[in-house]
Amino acid sequence: MPTRLILLDIDDVLSADRSIAACREFDEASLPGYRVPIVGDSVALGLINRACRICAAKVVVSSTWLAIAGPDYTLNWLTKNGLDAGNLLASGPCVTYHPSRCDKLEAINQWRVQNPAMPPDHIVIIDDNPDLFPIGHPLAERQVIVDGEDGLLLRHYREVIAKLGRTDRDAGVFGPLTFGPVDE
Repeated sequence: MPTRLILLDIDDVLSADRSIAACREFDEASLPGYRVPIVGDSVALGLINRACRICAAKVVVSSTWLAIAGPDYTLNWLTKNGLDAGNLLASGPCVTYHPSRCDKLEAINQWRVQNPAMPPDHIVIIDDNPDLFPIGHPLAERQVIVDGEDGLLLRHYREVIAKLGRTDRDAGVFGPLTFGPVDE
């Protein structure tokens, strides 16, 4: 088991309103009744990849996509959209949803029962639902809440790495991020 984990949502995190509005192609054939964007937010996925590398973390998918589309479709979509799945997915890469209901908290709690060696302070949950965890839940303070309109942004990435004990300096960023030529 990796030393740190990111429980990752997809809708409103990697496939936010902003990225859907910019998307031109949707997969409406694979999942009748659902309009899945072919392209996810490449910047958000890049930030997830970077956070995992900096923090020695792995990803466990906690998205309700698992209940709707199944793990194979979900993991394939993530890989096609830039998640370094070969290196960054945990050995058990998905929480399990019961077929009759789609309750994320229950799926995450069940995952924790199946993975008791992973302490809560080594887990970060990236999700758009501010009411996902009740007050007092061991993971309530470990959640990074993302806005569904814009998805995962730089400030969320920084919060993720901070919760996992890292900083921008650890990422090789010294001072403010800049764009343009670099002095040699």
